[in-house]
Amino acid sequence: MDYPQPVPELFVHTWSKYGVASEVAGDGGLAANSSIWVQALKTYYVPIKLPWSFRAKRIYIVNGATASGNLDLGIYSKDGTRIFNAGSTAQAGTSAPQYVTITNDILLPPGYYYLAAVMDGIVGTFLRSTPGISTMKQAGILQQVLGALPLPATATFATPATDAVIPFIGITSTDSGF
Repeated sequence: MDYPQPVPELFVHTWSKYGVASEVAGDGGLAANSSIWVQALKTYYVPIKLPWSFRAKRIYIVNGATASGNLDLGIYSKDGTRIFNAGSTAQAGTSAPQYVTITNDILLPPGYYYLAAVMDGIVGTFLRSTPGISTMKQAGILQQVLGALPLPATATFATPATDAVIPFIGITSTDSGF
């Protein structure tokens, strides 16, 4: 007998039930605001869990009210190996998602991954929440300060000590829409 199969989500992001939302919602940490990147070249690695295979066609960050500088977005394995990165990309558009197409879609098997984001300045704003350092640690969010863009081939994960930030980063299996 055939049973109905669950329909996988089209969008998986850091605040979804597959991201850290379930970890920080009880802390009231998901209040979103448009704020500057706290420190130039500080990378945030935000964990997601995929319960099914996911074909990633685009990666995105939700920009805030001001676009300025360059950013890089990426996907990392649980051990810190870069699977994909967009490369240095001009921040463009305000108060809306900024999508980068993943050339040759990436099929991600079920498992844990990190969505990564870094900006080269602090003028550009993005949608974020600030849940507190202890909540970030409990949720498994990691950080790294880079010397320059782009994102590294292998992450050097560090536990957050300052700058409690969860950027709204995501991947999608669609070519359009949000």
